[in-house]
Amino acid sequence: MKELNKIYLQDCIGFMRELKAESVDLVIADPPYNLKKNFENQSDCWKTVEDWLDWSKQWIDESVRVLKPTGSIFIYGIHNYLCYLQSYLYKKNLRYRRQIIWYYENGFSGYKTLNAFYEPILWFSKTDTFTFHEIREPYKSQKRLQNKIFKNGKEWKPNPEGRLAGDVWQFPTLAGKRFEKEKTAHPTQKLVNNFPEIETPKLLLALEAENDSDEEFERISNLAQKDIEQIISEIGTTDSMAANAVKILPGIAEQLGDIERINNQTYLIGQIVITEDEITTEEQAEIMRKAKTPFWKTSVEEIAKAPNLKNISTISIDLAEAVKIRQKRLAKHQEIVRVLAKLNEDCGFQLFEGKFDCLAIIDKTALLYEVKTILEDASDTEKQTVKGVGQLKFYKFSIVHRQMGYSNIKEILVFSQRPAMEIIEFCLSEDILVIWKENNNFKTFNTQTINEELFNPIDLL
Repeated sequence: MKELNKIYLQDCIGFMRELKAESVDLVIADPPYNLKKNFENQSDCWKTVEDWLDWSKQWIDESVRVLKPTGSIFIYGIHNYLCYLQSYLYKKNLRYRRQIIWYYENGFSGYKTLNAFYEPILWFSKTDTFTFHEIREPYKSQKRLQNKIFKNGKEWKPNPEGRLAGDVWQFPTLAGKRFEKEKTAHPTQKLVNNFPEIETPKLLLALEAENDSDEEFERISNLAQKDIEQIISEIGTTDSMAANAVKILPGIAEQLGDIERINNQTYLIGQIVITEDEITTEEQAEIMRKAKTPFWKTSVEEIAKAPNLKNISTISIDLAEAVKIRQKRLAKHQEIVRVLAKLNEDCGFQLFEGKFDCLAIIDKTALLYEVKTILEDASDTEKQTVKGVGQLKFYKFSIVHRQMGYSNIKEILVFSQRPAMEIIEFCLSEDILVIWKENNNFKTFNTQTINEELFNPIDLL
């Protein structure tokens, strides 16, 4: 028995054979198009059209069997071969409803032929008594609706949810160099990654981006920081269409295991962590995400549970974007190191570099610096702090003390911006001074005067 509201990754024919007859409301099929395109898994490589059609008939037969009398089937295809499937659907005594045209504007050019600007989608129902829900879209002319409109002597009032949609649906394809391998991060995942704990209704912005530029993502990011009412107003959609977008997109991302929704807020399950020195993924412990606390009571039976190997989540990483973010953080990191080095050199220190970011030595005193760029969210700062403290302790003992012979070693953790007070207090408890870059200076926190002060390395001597 299959569970509802769950995504199964299986062979479609074998999966449907496990389902009861007349138990499915809707089948949406986007099968291989028989283009012999290399997807590196032999999923679109049939020797002949007949071989492809024989396979297609198998999944269509199962689809027809499991469809309820009120059910429908939608089949995506391409001009060359969809006609074969349409003919077979007629043979299966299904009822033709419409051929929907997916018009994607930014078409694909061909050699000595017309550019392809659309793909057809077949819609058949099992009987003439089928389920249908109205689909509405914004009116094309909002200005025209500002004036009263009369038809047959009666005033016509527009539907607040928009006009009824037709059989031409306009959505651009994923285009451009970034999408050439069609392995991209889900738009919802990208929003949640950049705005941890974002309010779930704001995820409708995943559909708002017009292109993949940094400027466009900045626009979306600015919108994400406004109230949901302001967002709906500024993007010019209706409450009902916004509600549908919020219902569909996060639902898909949640089914895919990308996000988790808790109390009207959304969290990434597979977290992509990008710093100046690495790109990693991690999965937060479920109980920690929900409880939002760094500790909890446990027992011998509950502690350090083995992972559920049957439920391995796949984290989709847009590697090009990840590398781009890492390069930006690395450039910022290197700039801080250079400014820090100049400050120490101007004070008469001799500079060294190695596994550590910067080592400044004068007489018998060594100042060991580790630089970390941090973002606004606490999670990033915590990860960078833990990493930086570990590096300072290890390099201090293994390199500066054991290999270079220094005993009077001062440890300084350098941030790209001021961290939270709890981070400063923690580091001080470990005899690590915290400083941060502000404009072209470095500042530190004086626990005696309870004030920020300019950092001068001479003060550590």
